[in-house]
Amino acid sequence: MGLPFVFLTLGLYPALGLMVVLGAMTVNSCWLLLKSKDLCPGKPESLYELGFILFKRPSIFIISALISISGLGICILYFILFGKTFASVVNSLSGLSGDNVFTKTPFILGLGILLVPILVKKELQELHLVSLGLFISILLFIFGLFV
Repeated sequence: MGLPFVFLTLGLYPALGLMVVLGAMTVNSCWLLLKSKDLCPGKPESLYELGFILFKRPSIFIISALISISGLGICILYFILFGKTFASVVNSLSGLSGDNVFTKTPFILGLGILLVPILVKKELQELHLVSLGLFISILLFIFGLFV
């Protein structure tokens, strides 16, 4: 989601150079992870197992915290993007005077409330209606975009 902003601020060539550097760093970190996995005794299959072998029990908590913070940050980023976009659409469709009659906060809260029933599902089988709804909404979006 940040790529358009990066290209806007840096320009085409510096942003492309940054993408190449970041891609090389990603490949290098994956290579280092795979090499360390192969060099460890017991052939660990996950980051948690690798961390436990190398740094014992505290590493499990550190890895879990880092993954949780990253996942939470991504969720917050998508919620903010949805709130801003939906508030902008409602502001432009409402025709009311003033630039920001509707703010992003009620839309973020509404999205959170709508997602609660999905988040409390215990079985993966229960989510088949969600995936069906997502598929139908993507088809409607494509149909609305090209018709």
